[in-house]
Amino acid sequence: MLGKKEDTTKIDTIVGKGGFIRGDVEVSKSMMVEGRIEGNVTVKGQLILSKGAHIKGDVYCDELITDGTIEGKVKVKTRAEIQKNGKIMGEIHCRLLVVEEGGFINGLTNMMGEVDGSGEKPKDKKNS
Repeated sequence: MLGKKEDTTKIDTIVGKGGFIRGDVEVSKSMMVEGRIEGNVTVKGQLILSKGAHIKGDVYCDELITDGTIEGKVKVKTRAEIQKNGKIMGEIHCRLLVVEEGGFINGLTNMMGEVDGSGEKPKDKKNS
């Protein structure tokens, strides 16, 4: 992570290196993936993918740090960081994007204001 070290003591859910989940996953806090998930992933907090981790499905989270691979649509409420081994194969929607040298994106990149769970920019309350 660029100049920061992730605090793994705040991780609530872990899918270990040998772990494999087929199906949708929803976590109410933070999550670290070291293994594989085939299904959509929703995390109301920080999602961290370690080197070698793989998610095949859509991802929705508040913050993303990936050194692994995601194949699908990625919607991040605030900050997305793609580390040197990280790959996103598909769309990414976020407010702030950091790509470390070696990080890879193959697909649409959309940076806008804060992203809600649908990936759409929240409507101005005055004009709703």
